[in-house]
Amino acid sequence: MENQNLLMNPNYRNQAIKEFNGNNFPDIPNHREAFVKFTLEKLKHWIIIEYFDYFEGEYIPNVLNSVDSFIKRGTSIRSNKEYVPVTIGNFESDLSNEMKYLTITKDSPPHLKGKMEAYKKFLIEVERNFTQVDALNFDCQIEGFESTVFEQLINKMTKKVLDINLIYDDIYHALNTADKSYRIALLSFDKNYYFKNYKNNESNFFILPKYANPIELKEFPKERLQFHKAIKTMINKLLDIRKTALNWEETPEEYKCIEEFAQELTQYRAVESQPKEIPEPIYNTKQNQEDYPKHIFLNPKAFLLFEELNERLESIAQVSFLYRMMAEKDNLIVVKDTPFRSWYNNNNYKMKLLNTTKTLEQATNKDRELWYNKVKELIYNR
Repeated sequence: MENQNLLMNPNYRNQAIKEFNGNNFPDIPNHREAFVKFTLEKLKHWIIIEYFDYFEGEYIPNVLNSVDSFIKRGTSIRSNKEYVPVTIGNFESDLSNEMKYLTITKDSPPHLKGKMEAYKKFLIEVERNFTQVDALNFDCQIEGFESTVFEQLINKMTKKVLDINLIYDDIYHALNTADKSYRIALLSFDKNYYFKNYKNNESNFFILPKYANPIELKEFPKERLQFHKAIKTMINKLLDIRKTALNWEETPEEYKCIEEFAQELTQYRAVESQPKEIPEPIYNTKQNQEDYPKHIFLNPKAFLLFEELNERLESIAQVSFLYRMMAEKDNLIVVKDTPFRSWYNNNNYKMKLLNTTKTLEQATNKDRELWYNKVKELIYNR
C-alpha cells in the first residue's frame, strides 16, 4: 500500500490551511523583501488549498514542485489528471481579510499595527500584478490566431518551400516565452531583476529574425512581402490580445523585441533597395571639421557618416545596428551604449532610445551592412 503520508489527503489540506491562516505575520520584518517572501509562501499554500481537488491523490512533493515552478519560472501547473487553471485574483483580498483577524491586544508589540498597515499598503500596490497574472493565464489564451488563417494569408509557393507549421510554432514560442518572463516578474514583485535575466537569454530563444529574409524567397520579392505581411498580422493580433487583456499603457520590455521585429518586417523591401541609390556625398567644410561631438565620435568623418545614415533610418533596430557597427566594429564611436543614448536622445532625432540598443548580432543583416559600407566608402575615400 502506498505511503498515505506522501499523498494529497484531507490531513495535508488541513495542514496547508493552517499554514495559510497561521498567525505568523508579526514575526516577519517590516520591509518589502520580507513582505515579498511572506506573500509568495502564502500564495503557495493558497494555491494548494484552492485547487485541492485537482491534486487529490497525487504525491505531495510533486504538487509542491509544480506550484513552486509556477511561481519561480512561470510554467503551467499540471496535475496527473489535467491542467490546473489557477486563478489568483482573489489572493490579495484573502490575505487582507486574514490580516483583519490578527489579534492585537494591549500587550501586542507597539509596532505591530504599523506593520499591518505597511503590509496592506504593499498588497494594494501589487494587486494589479495578481490581476494581470490571471489575465495572462486565461484572457490572453481565449482568442488566438488560427493556423488556418495564417495559411490563407500565404500563397501556394510559400507553403511549398517553407515549413508553415514550424513558423507558426516559432511565433507562439516567442510569445509564450515573453508571457512566462512577464508572469515571473509580476509574481516576484521585482521586475528589473527578472527582466535582466530575460535580456541575457533573449538571443538564445528569440529566433524569429531568421524569417526576415528567408533564402527560399530571396529572388521572389512579392512572395516575400506577402509572407512578411502574414507574419506581421499574426504577431500584431497576438500582441493586441495582450494589450487589451492586460490594459498596457505601453508595451512591456519582455515583448518589445517581438513588437519591433513585426514593425520592421515590411521595411526590409525598402532597405534592400537603398544600396542601389547612393546619396550625394557630404563634403567637409571648416565648420563640420571642427564643430562635431568630440566626446562621442572619433573624428569629423565619423560624425558625418552617422548623420548621413541616421537620417534615413526608420526603426530602433536600425539605429542599434548603426551604433554597434560604428562603436564595436569600426571604433568610430568612442562611448558605451548609455552615454551614446543619452546624447542621441538629447538631439532632435525622430526616434528615442529608451532601452539598451540591440547587440550587433541581433541587429545585423546583409542589406544594412551593404548600405553602411557603401556610404562609409563614399565619405572616407574621397
